[in-house]
Amino acid sequence: MLLRVLTVGLFAALGACSEPEKPVNPFPEQDRASFMAVCSADAAFCTCSWDKITREFTAEEWASAKATLDTTGHPDPRIVVISSHCREESRH
Repeated sequence: MLLRVLTVGLFAALGACSEPEKPVNPFPEQDRASFMAVCSADAAFCTCSWDKITREFTAEEWASAKATLDTTGHPDPRIVVISSHCREESRH
């Protein structure tokens, strides 16, 4: 299962390199504040992650992905891709 999630994430990340950046979806400010309050990484990683979340998810999709993660412990594959990308980006 993990291999499948990582494979999907890798292909999504590779595809993202050739596509223009997606527009930011509207989110309530409370969602951003809540994310930043629980993000335990450095500021660059957290900011990068939130930016990508708002481009990959609608507010409704994000709420559903968080609920699924809380219930099952399995992240949406887009979260894995975002995390990997931002981890690499914040190292530079």
